[in-house]
Formats: sequence, structure tokens, C-alpha cells
Amino acid sequence: MTCPTRPRRTMQPYYKPVGTDRCTLETCSINLAYVRYLPSLAGNEFFVVLFAVLAAVQLVLGIRYCAWQFMVAMIIGCIGEIFGYAARCGMHYQPFSEEPFMVYLICLAIAPAFLSAAIYFCLDGIMALFGAEASRFQPRTYSFIFITCDAIALLLQGLGGAVSATAPTLRGIENGIDVIIAGLCWQVFSMTLFIALVLEYAWVVRCRRDDVASDPGKLKPSGRFRAHMACLGLAVLLVYTRCVFRIAELSDGFGSALANDEVLLMIFEGVMVSTAVVLLSVCHPGIAVQGQHQERDSDLLALTGRVPSLQRNPRLDTESSKKGFSVTISSTTSSMSDIVNV
Repeated sequence: MTCPTRPRRTMQPYYKPVGTDRCTLETCSINLAYVRYLPSLAGNEFFVVLFAVLAAVQLVLGIRYCAWQFMVAMIIGCIGEIFGYAARCGMHYQPFSEEPFMVYLICLAIAPAFLSAAIYFCLDGIMALFGAEASRFQPRTYSFIFITCDAIALLLQGLGGAVSATAPTLRGIENGIDVIIAGLCWQVFSMTLFIALVLEYAWVVRCRRDDVASDPGKLKPSGRFRAHMACLGLAVLLVYTRCVFRIAELSDGFGSALANDEVLLMIFEGVMVSTAVVLLSVCHPGIAVQGQHQERDSDLLALTGRVPSLQRNPRLDTESSKKGFSVTISSTTSSMSDIVNV
């Protein structure tokens, strides 16, 4: 997927005249500010508090379930959102100041990429449960490919934000916007590829469901794990929609009507991203793994009359808990196969 070519911007993007650093609302028109409205203080403070709470929740859950990679990516994403909305609060008081605008532009541009990376980490565990043989690549390969794509998107969006926020000329601002859009297009492309590969994998797994249902040695997903996968899918769509909106928003520059519509920004940036983080907190991968362990124990009790306890192989379970989400799922699958084949 590539971004369509677009004509030269007909609506002049924001261009900051010399000396507006000393402007105030009493001496200058709001049209000379970085955005042509005063950002809502209450709305932006709400998202600062919300993402702070969600970051704390992710910290607790990450430590509780040893989901280290997922936790780090989610917390960095939440911190980026906090700084971005805090900067917008600063823009409410200083709409002509460069610093809060630059922080807002860069932080809100790159933060969702960390959330995407957290989602990619979860794919390892899902494939370990359903079987990597149904996939085109090994689970770790998916993580490497798409996290690398995320890093490229981060670099482009961060660089573009810095250029557009500090450029003294109209041409420089346009160049910065183009770099941001390139980063967003790359992120949309990589997420489209990710969605396509996951859908293909899901289709292959679904076609083999009769084999899974007839083989008691196959581990079946628990209700919690199904909910986790559904939340992952919805979170991907939310972040994807947000990226498409940001491309449309910036296509005509900072001076366009879409780029100066705070309501749409709050919906497609704030609501979309915060909802994705809420979903990934409520259906945290660690909670899904715990539910999978409980489902496994129940199934094995019915099949064999006994439950695999930690005494059977304490070293394996201890090591799995230290390594995190994907290893836990893998060892769970291995442990169940060993028990059933006894």
C-alpha cells in the first residue's frame, strides 16, 4: 500500500511570521498561532490523567505477569501520549509558543507506534498456542519485521515533527509535513501487511479446527484468550484508523480546516488511542495466559484424571514465568502435550 500522489497544497499551511514569539492573545490574532484555536484545557487534561492511570495499570500488570516487552512498549506509548496532551494544555496558555507545539506534534505522532510494537509482541504467544506451522514465518520473524517497520515510522515522524515545528520558512514547514506523512504512510503500509498476514494465519488455523477439535492433545484457547485476541484485533483497527486520519489531517498542512478541527482530533487521536490502550489493559496478555492455564488444568483433569502441577516440572514453569508472555504460552503447550501423551 502506498500513499496516493497529491497536488501541491492550495491552502497555505501555517507560516509563523517573525516576532510572533512575543505575541499574546491581546496583541495578536489567534490566526497567527500554531493552531487557529485555543486547545481545550479540560479535554486535554482528561487525556493526561487517563493515560497516566493506564500507564500505572500497565506497570502493575506487567510486573504481575512478567510481560516485560509488552509492558515497556505500552508504558513508553502512554508516556508519549501524556507529554503530548500536557503540551496541548501548555498551548492553551501559550498558543504562540514554539516549545509546546513541538512537543505536542512529535509526541502524539510517535506514541501510537509503541502501542503497535506491543501488539506485535503478542503475536508470538498466539502462534505458540495455535501452531507456527500454519504461518508463513516463524513467530519471532514477525516481531522482528514489524518492530523494525515501527522503528522506521518512529524515525520519520519524529524527524518530520522536529523539522516542521522549527523551520523558519514555508518550504521548510512543508518538507517537515511531507516527512511526517511519509512516516504515517509507512506505518499504515506495515500495519496493512500485518493485518493481511494475521488474517491469512487465522484462516489457515480455522480450516484446521476440525483436527484441533478431534485431537485431545491440542490446546484449545480459553475464553480469556479469545477475548484477548478480539481486543488485539480491535486495538489494531483503532490505531490503524488513527493513522489514516492523521494522513488526511496533514495532507493540506497545518492551516487546513481539518488540521484545525479539535473535535475530530480528540475523537480520532485521543479516543481511538486511549480505547486501544484500555482494551490492551482489560484483556492484558498476562490475564489471557492465566486463563489459558486454568482451562488447560480443567481439560487435563477431565482427560487424564490429574492436573499438571508445578511439582511435575518446577524449573520449566519458573523459567517461563521469568521470560514472559510468549515463553509461558510455549511451555504451556509443551507441558500439555507431554501430559496427554503419557
